[in-house]
Amino acid sequence: DWEELLTAWGGFLPSARVRWCTRELKILPIQRYVGDSDATLYIGLRADEESRLGVLTRKNEQVRYPLREYGIGLAEVKATIKRLGIELPSRRGCYLCWGQKRHEWLRLNEEYPELFARAVEYEQMGTCREFSFIRGLPLPKLLRRRDKILSRSGKLQPLLDGWDGENDDGEGVCRIWCR
Repeated sequence: DWEELLTAWGGFLPSARVRWCTRELKILPIQRYVGDSDATLYIGLRADEESRLGVLTRKNEQVRYPLREYGIGLAEVKATIKRLGIELPSRRGCYLCWGQKRHEWLRLNEEYPELFARAVEYEQMGTCREFSFIRGLPLPKLLRRRDKILSRSGKLQPLLDGWDGENDDGEGVCRIWCR
């Protein structure tokens, strides 16, 4: 449960420096599920994401990167998604992701105000008052800067339409847990 994890981490929000959400919500649950059994983990890093390193494993875990193995990059992924009639997914799978862009937070507020309000509450909990999901910019202050931000980034697009796969550094992507 998010609140329990936040409390266990002393009210410290996940960030680029301390990505406890990745460890607590992705890595540890998979390790608990696998246990000591031999397992092959299939990781969906594309062939054109050379800079992304993948995952750390234990002795009983083998890692495969099928998209890389078959040379499948962004263009092929998008073509397959389109051919299958699947809606293009959001760039970020978790509404609490610290890696979201400012316009993504603004869209979250417009499409899912209850989730945005929860994020604001988390920023204000305990020691979280010292931290924010956007470094140095608490979410209420972000809302006050809405017009200025949109004048630079353009029109708000629906969250599910906003990701084109470009400039995705992979930071904070939590699709296993949050989708």
